[in-house]
Amino acid sequence: MTDSNAHPQSLPAPSIPDALPPEAGDAPVSLLRAAQRNEDLQVQIPVPDALSQDPDLVDMFRLLLDGEPGSDFFHVNCVSGESIWIPMRPVVREEEKVYTLGYEYKPSSADSQYSKTIQFETRFTPPGGPSPAAPKLDDDTAKNGVTGSRSTPVTVTVPPYTSMAKGDVIAIFLLPPGNEESIFFESAPAVSVAVSAGDVGKAVSVKLPAEAITGAPAGPLEVRYVLVDRAGNPALPSPAARLTKAN
Repeated sequence: MTDSNAHPQSLPAPSIPDALPPEAGDAPVSLLRAAQRNEDLQVQIPVPDALSQDPDLVDMFRLLLDGEPGSDFFHVNCVSGESIWIPMRPVVREEEKVYTLGYEYKPSSADSQYSKTIQFETRFTPPGGPSPAAPKLDDDTAKNGVTGSRSTPVTVTVPPYTSMAKGDVIAIFLLPPGNEESIFFESAPAVSVAVSAGDVGKAVSVKLPAEAITGAPAGPLEVRYVLVDRAGNPALPSPAARLTKAN
Protein backbone atom coordinates (compact mmCIF):
# COMPACT_ATOMS: atom_id res chain seq x y z
CA MET A 1 0.00 0.00 0.00
CA THR A 2 1.23 3.49 -0.90
CA ASP A 3 -0.38 6.32 1.02
CA SER A 4 0.82 9.48 -0.70
CA ASN A 5 -1.00 11.58 1.90
CA ALA A 6 1.50 10.35 4.50
CA HIS A 7 4.33 12.10 2.62
CA PRO A 8 4.93 15.77 1.80
CA GLN A 9 3.30 16.60 -1.52
CA SER A 10 5.95 18.89 -2.90
CA LEU A 11 5.67 18.32 -6.67
CA PRO A 12 3.21 20.12 -8.97
CA ALA A 13 -0.11 18.37 -9.54
CA PRO A 14 -0.75 16.35 -12.69
CA SER A 15 -3.44 17.27 -15.20
CA ILE A 16 -5.79 15.50 -17.60
CA PRO A 17 -6.03 17.79 -20.64
CA ASP A 18 -8.84 15.79 -22.26
CA ALA A 19 -11.13 16.02 -19.21
CA LEU A 20 -13.91 18.60 -18.96
CA PRO A 21 -12.87 21.37 -16.57
CA PRO A 22 -15.19 22.33 -13.72
CA GLU A 23 -17.70 25.03 -14.53
CA ALA A 24 -17.50 28.41 -12.84
CA GLY A 25 -18.69 28.22 -9.25
CA ASP A 26 -18.47 24.42 -9.07
CA ALA A 27 -16.12 22.34 -6.93
CA PRO A 28 -12.64 21.89 -8.49
CA VAL A 29 -13.43 18.46 -9.92
CA SER A 30 -12.92 17.76 -13.63
CA LEU A 31 -15.21 15.35 -15.49
CA LEU A 32 -14.17 12.53 -17.79
CA ARG A 33 -16.04 12.29 -21.08
CA ALA A 34 -18.27 9.24 -21.42
CA ALA A 35 -16.85 8.54 -24.89
CA GLN A 36 -13.43 7.94 -23.29
CA ARG A 37 -14.66 5.37 -20.80
CA ASN A 38 -12.79 2.50 -22.50
CA GLU A 39 -9.78 4.49 -23.68
CA ASP A 40 -6.41 5.19 -22.15
CA LEU A 41 -6.32 8.75 -20.82
CA GLN A 42 -3.06 10.65 -21.03
CA VAL A 43 -2.01 12.24 -17.75
CA GLN A 44 0.37 15.18 -18.05
CA ILE A 45 3.16 15.49 -15.49
CA PRO A 46 5.53 18.47 -15.36
CA VAL A 47 9.18 17.46 -15.72
CA PRO A 48 10.83 17.78 -12.29
CA ASP A 49 13.92 19.98 -12.03
CA ALA A 50 15.75 17.03 -10.47
CA LEU A 51 15.13 14.66 -13.41
CA SER A 52 18.38 12.98 -14.35
CA GLN A 53 19.90 13.87 -17.71
CA ASP A 54 22.47 11.09 -17.41
CA PRO A 55 21.68 8.45 -20.05
CA ASP A 56 22.95 5.76 -17.69
CA LEU A 57 20.48 6.70 -14.94
CA VAL A 58 16.74 6.09 -15.06
CA ASP A 59 14.11 7.87 -12.98
CA MET A 60 10.67 6.38 -12.45
CA PHE A 61 7.10 7.73 -12.29
CA ARG A 62 3.77 6.15 -11.50
CA LEU A 63 0.24 7.41 -11.08
CA LEU A 64 -1.52 7.28 -7.73
CA LEU A 65 -5.31 6.99 -7.51
CA ASP A 66 -6.82 7.58 -4.09
CA GLY A 67 -3.34 7.09 -2.66
CA GLU A 68 -2.87 3.67 -4.29
CA PRO A 69 -0.80 2.78 -7.39
CA GLY A 70 -2.78 3.70 -10.49
CA SER A 71 -0.18 2.53 -13.01
CA ASP A 72 3.06 0.61 -13.23
CA PHE A 73 6.30 2.53 -12.86
CA PHE A 74 7.36 4.25 -16.06
CA HIS A 75 11.09 4.53 -16.62
CA VAL A 76 12.21 7.94 -17.86
CA ASN A 77 15.55 9.58 -18.58
CA CYS A 78 16.91 12.48 -20.60
CA VAL A 79 13.50 14.01 -21.28
CA SER A 80 13.36 16.90 -23.71
CA GLY A 81 10.39 19.16 -23.24
CA GLU A 82 8.27 20.29 -20.33
CA SER A 83 5.98 17.28 -19.76
CA ILE A 84 5.92 13.56 -19.22
CA TRP A 85 2.82 11.66 -20.35
CA ILE A 86 1.56 8.53 -18.58
CA PRO A 87 -1.53 6.62 -19.75
CA MET A 88 -4.25 5.95 -17.20
CA ARG A 89 -5.90 2.64 -18.09
CA PRO A 90 -9.69 2.18 -18.02
CA VAL A 91 -9.38 -0.73 -15.58
CA VAL A 92 -8.24 1.57 -12.73
CA ARG A 93 -11.27 3.91 -13.06
CA GLU A 94 -14.17 1.52 -13.52
CA GLU A 95 -16.17 2.83 -10.57
CA GLU A 96 -18.60 5.71 -10.95
CA LYS A 97 -17.16 8.14 -8.40
CA VAL A 98 -14.82 11.04 -7.69
CA TYR A 99 -11.14 10.01 -7.74
CA THR A 100 -8.08 11.74 -6.34
CA LEU A 101 -5.10 11.67 -8.73
CA GLY A 102 -1.43 12.30 -8.02
CA TYR A 103 1.88 10.70 -8.88
CA GLU A 104 5.03 9.33 -7.32
CA TYR A 105 8.44 10.36 -8.65
CA LYS A 106 11.32 8.04 -7.77
CA PRO A 107 14.70 9.52 -8.74
CA SER A 108 17.45 7.08 -9.58
CA SER A 109 19.51 8.07 -6.54
CA ALA A 110 17.07 9.48 -4.00
CA ASP A 111 13.89 8.72 -2.11
CA SER A 112 10.46 8.99 -3.70
CA GLN A 113 8.76 12.36 -3.98
CA TYR A 114 5.01 12.91 -4.24
CA SER A 115 2.85 15.41 -6.05
CA LYS A 116 -0.05 17.56 -5.09
CA THR A 117 -3.36 16.03 -6.21
CA ILE A 118 -6.36 16.84 -8.37
CA GLN A 119 -9.83 15.30 -8.47
CA PHE A 120 -11.81 13.96 -11.39
CA GLU A 121 -15.22 12.32 -11.69
CA THR A 122 -16.48 9.43 -13.79
CA ARG A 123 -20.14 9.17 -14.80
CA PHE A 124 -21.50 6.20 -16.72
CA THR A 125 -25.22 6.18 -15.92
CA PRO A 126 -27.48 8.35 -18.11
CA PRO A 127 -29.86 10.71 -16.33
CA GLY A 128 -33.58 10.07 -16.15
CA GLY A 129 -33.65 6.58 -14.67
CA PRO A 130 -35.27 3.56 -16.34
CA SER A 131 -38.72 5.14 -16.69
CA PRO A 132 -38.62 8.86 -17.50
CA ALA A 133 -41.99 10.61 -17.57
CA ALA A 134 -43.54 11.81 -20.81
CA PRO A 135 -43.33 15.52 -21.59
CA LYS A 136 -46.44 17.65 -21.22
CA LEU A 137 -47.90 20.03 -23.79
CA ASP A 138 -49.88 23.14 -22.99
CA ASP A 139 -53.59 22.34 -22.63
CA ASP A 140 -54.72 23.99 -25.86
CA THR A 141 -52.16 22.16 -27.99
CA ALA A 142 -52.85 18.82 -26.33
CA LYS A 143 -56.60 19.22 -26.90
CA ASN A 144 -56.83 20.97 -30.27
CA GLY A 145 -53.50 20.24 -31.97
CA VAL A 146 -51.73 22.72 -34.23
CA THR A 147 -52.16 24.13 -37.70
CA GLY A 148 -49.58 24.13 -40.44
CA SER A 149 -49.49 27.91 -40.40
CA ARG A 150 -48.78 28.25 -36.68
CA SER A 151 -46.47 31.19 -35.99
CA THR A 152 -45.95 30.83 -32.23
CA PRO A 153 -43.96 28.20 -30.31
CA VAL A 154 -45.49 25.32 -28.37
CA THR A 155 -44.56 25.02 -24.71
CA VAL A 156 -43.20 21.57 -23.83
CA THR A 157 -42.72 20.84 -20.13
CA VAL A 158 -40.17 18.22 -19.07
CA PRO A 159 -40.85 16.96 -15.52
CA PRO A 160 -37.99 16.77 -13.00
CA TYR A 161 -36.10 13.52 -13.43
CA THR A 162 -33.70 11.17 -11.67
CA SER A 163 -30.08 12.38 -11.37
CA MET A 164 -30.98 15.81 -12.74
CA ALA A 165 -27.87 17.99 -12.73
CA LYS A 166 -26.53 21.30 -13.92
CA GLY A 167 -25.11 20.93 -17.42
CA ASP A 168 -27.56 18.26 -18.60
CA VAL A 169 -28.94 18.84 -22.08
CA ILE A 170 -32.63 18.33 -22.85
CA ALA A 171 -33.17 17.69 -26.57
CA ILE A 172 -36.76 17.89 -27.87
CA PHE A 173 -37.80 15.89 -30.93
CA LEU A 174 -40.96 16.22 -33.05
CA LEU A 175 -41.51 13.16 -35.21
CA PRO A 176 -44.28 11.08 -36.80
CA PRO A 177 -45.26 8.02 -34.73
CA GLY A 178 -42.93 5.03 -34.93
CA ASN A 179 -39.81 7.03 -35.69
CA GLU A 180 -38.21 7.20 -32.24
CA GLU A 181 -35.30 4.98 -33.30
CA SER A 182 -34.28 7.61 -35.86
CA ILE A 183 -33.42 9.92 -32.96
CA PHE A 184 -30.04 8.20 -32.59
CA PHE A 185 -29.25 7.95 -36.30
CA GLU A 186 -30.66 10.70 -38.48
CA SER A 187 -33.08 13.04 -36.74
CA ALA A 188 -31.86 16.35 -35.36
CA PRO A 189 -33.60 17.78 -32.30
CA ALA A 190 -36.09 20.56 -32.88
CA VAL A 191 -34.56 22.42 -29.96
CA SER A 192 -32.07 21.76 -27.14
CA VAL A 193 -31.64 23.52 -23.81
CA ALA A 194 -29.09 23.20 -21.02
CA VAL A 195 -30.17 22.64 -17.42
CA SER A 196 -29.04 25.43 -15.12
CA ALA A 197 -28.32 25.15 -11.40
CA GLY A 198 -31.68 26.82 -10.74
CA ASP A 199 -33.53 24.24 -12.85
CA VAL A 200 -32.37 21.22 -10.85
CA GLY A 201 -35.28 19.46 -9.16
CA LYS A 202 -37.88 21.43 -11.11
CA ALA A 203 -39.91 21.03 -14.29
CA VAL A 204 -38.24 22.69 -17.29
CA SER A 205 -40.35 24.50 -19.88
CA VAL A 206 -38.96 24.42 -23.41
CA LYS A 207 -40.28 26.39 -26.38
CA LEU A 208 -40.75 24.18 -29.43
CA PRO A 209 -40.16 26.59 -32.33
CA ALA A 210 -42.96 27.32 -34.78
CA GLU A 211 -40.55 26.45 -37.62
CA ALA A 212 -40.30 22.89 -36.31
CA ILE A 213 -44.08 22.60 -36.44
CA THR A 214 -44.49 24.07 -39.93
CA GLY A 215 -41.72 21.78 -41.19
CA ALA A 216 -43.33 18.61 -39.78
CA PRO A 217 -45.74 16.49 -41.86
CA ALA A 218 -49.47 16.84 -41.32
CA GLY A 219 -51.20 14.24 -39.19
CA PRO A 220 -50.33 12.68 -35.82
CA LEU A 221 -47.01 13.71 -34.29
CA GLU A 222 -45.07 12.75 -31.19
CA VAL A 223 -43.02 14.99 -28.92
CA ARG A 224 -40.23 13.21 -27.07
CA TYR A 225 -37.13 14.32 -25.22
CA VAL A 226 -33.67 12.81 -24.78
CA LEU A 227 -31.50 13.65 -21.78
CA VAL A 228 -27.72 13.85 -22.11
CA ASP A 229 -25.56 14.54 -19.07
CA ARG A 230 -22.51 16.79 -19.15
CA ALA A 231 -20.22 13.79 -19.57
CA GLY A 232 -22.10 12.83 -22.74
CA ASN A 233 -24.16 9.85 -21.51
CA PRO A 234 -27.43 9.79 -23.54
CA ALA A 235 -30.64 8.38 -22.09
CA LEU A 236 -33.22 6.53 -24.15
CA PRO A 237 -36.00 8.64 -25.68
CA SER A 238 -38.82 9.49 -23.31
CA PRO A 239 -42.42 8.33 -23.78
CA ALA A 240 -44.33 10.56 -26.19
CA ALA A 241 -46.78 13.41 -25.83
CA ARG A 242 -49.08 13.31 -28.85
CA LEU A 243 -50.53 16.07 -30.93
CA THR A 244 -52.15 16.43 -34.33
CA LYS A 245 -51.10 18.84 -37.05
CA ALA A 246 -53.85 19.92 -39.37
CA ASN A 247 -53.28 20.34 -43.11
